[in-house]
Amino acid sequence: MDISDELYRMKDSFLFAASQGGRVEECLSLVDLGADVNFFSGGESVLSIAVKQGHLDVVELLAANGVSINEKVTTMKPSPLSSEGEERVQTTPLHLAVGNGDLPLTQLLLSCGGDFNQV
Repeated sequence: MDISDELYRMKDSFLFAASQGGRVEECLSLVDLGADVNFFSGGESVLSIAVKQGHLDVVELLAANGVSINEKVTTMKPSPLSSEGEERVQTTPLHLAVGNGDLPLTQLLLSCGGDFNQV
């Protein structure tokens, strides 16, 4: 297998990392190459990781390219009842934005069809 084939195969993982880092130009290039905007890794989506990091421009790019706004993701939440101090919960990117107090992201997700009743 040639290196370009390997890189092409890994484009979804690269999009996840670029979204987490807020590298919008890199995200755009990867989407143009056909990276899956709905890619999941470890229970998190490309969208949820961008929302968690507060990357508004990346979320705008993903929304413009057909990302599933209300996709459920699994995240860790502090819990005094858990022996590890955290528990896994299902949530949506909209709930993450609200929980972070990120008004611009909340407004964007709502304008793109975000639904508070999804979970």
